Amino acid sequence: MAVRVRLLPLLVLAIFGCDDDLAPRAVDLALGADQACFLGAVDEAVDAGGSVDAGTDAGVDAGEEDAGIDAGVEDAGVEDAGVEDAGVEDAGIEDAGIDAGAEERDAGVPTDPGVPPRPAGIPFCWGAGVPDVTPLEGGLAFTSIALGAFACGTDVTGALYCAGANSRGQLGDGTTTARTEPAVVPGVIALAFDVARFAPASAGFACAITTTGTQCWGANDRGQLGDGATLDRATPAPIAGSTRFVRLALGGAHACAVDEAGALWCWGANDQGQLGDGTLVDRAIPTEVPDLEGVVEVAAGLAHTCALTAAGAVSCWGSSDEGQAGTLVGPVLAPRVIELEGATALASGARHVCAIGADGRPRCWGANESLQTGLGVPVPQTSPVEVSVEATRIAAGRANTCVINRGGSILCWGAASTGLLGASVEADSAFPTRVPGTP
Repeated sequence: MAVRVRLLPLLVLAIFGCDDDLAPRAVDLALGADQACFLGAVDEAVDAGGSVDAGTDAGVDAGEEDAGIDAGVEDAGVEDAGVEDAGVEDAGIEDAGIDAGAEERDAGVPTDPGVPPRPAGIPFCWGAGVPDVTPLEGGLAFTSIALGAFACGTDVTGALYCAGANSRGQLGDGTTTARTEPAVVPGVIALAFDVARFAPASAGFACAITTTGTQCWGANDRGQLGDGATLDRATPAPIAGSTRFVRLALGGAHACAVDEAGALWCWGANDQGQLGDGTLVDRAIPTEVPDLEGVVEVAAGLAHTCALTAAGAVSCWGSSDEGQAGTLVGPVLAPRVIELEGATALASGARHVCAIGADGRPRCWGANESLQTGLGVPVPQTSPVEVSVEATRIAAGRANTCVINRGGSILCWGAASTGLLGASVEADSAFPTRVPGTP
């Protein structure tokens, strides 16, 4: 059953655009390269003036102008969001507009019947081309979202919807036709999913862990679909092997996934050692990362990868020209331990990495030209920099970092040019700033 949300457009835009106190509590957060969305709790959005129609339609009525996560909906104020950064011209659509760069997403569908799913939320987005935090009017309520040069989200049933650029078949609908309205990816009930990290529209791909295994689709010139070939696929196809995965993350042209035993497997591009197998050779099938055990979370950047273990240790490898792997000497071909203990969560930007420590405070390292690590001096950081904010969730984009704090509010730091700090902020900032219009 798909949950469809009908908002009263003028009322909701007025409420959420002007009165921060009435913005709904954030239940999830995703960053693209230069844009961000949070999911606002459905019950609180409804209290503010909307209504919920929990219908039985699991699909999208393509004839409804207000359906879904249409990145080009004029009423939502996202008409020209981030087109140039996403390379959307290649998709033949001028307003697809959500940039690359999502971390691995848990779709919120439990594998254990005793574990409740994540709550559904309405997307509220801001950033490049979207100066004010804006609710995406009249669409689906999602349990999780991911932003690339195309965008995907899951509803409460695990059904996966995608929209945006599609020149490589990355929407998974069997075509290469871009969509401004979301369409269900046929046959996919996602337990976890991700879209291509920081890839342009002309190189997008996606993967999902389903009840029957892991499937990928889209661009495959570097073997990033993991099927043993290098041919694009416009529909989901199983990756090679029978390993069962529970978590995954996609980088620029590589993918990594955690299996049920806590081992990490990677495939795709390896020109910077981002697969962690000690070589610079691309792999078209999943290849286990040696000497790495107990992995519970993985994060992928443009050309680097990091893993978090159950013991709270973080290791990184791949490109390290900005300190992503804890050194300025690279590439790093095998996991390298970061000077950090007790980490509980992990996120990667294009060239920087952040983890939440045991005390709830983020620590970030890597590229810092826009102060995205939280240090006020714009030089690369090879050691984690503590950021003075308590966080329950963290996400990273091209040159920004954002968190949800314990009160459900959103704070961001880094580049001002992206608009992620708020339309009125003109200077980069290392200080966590509450974004106007967010909770």
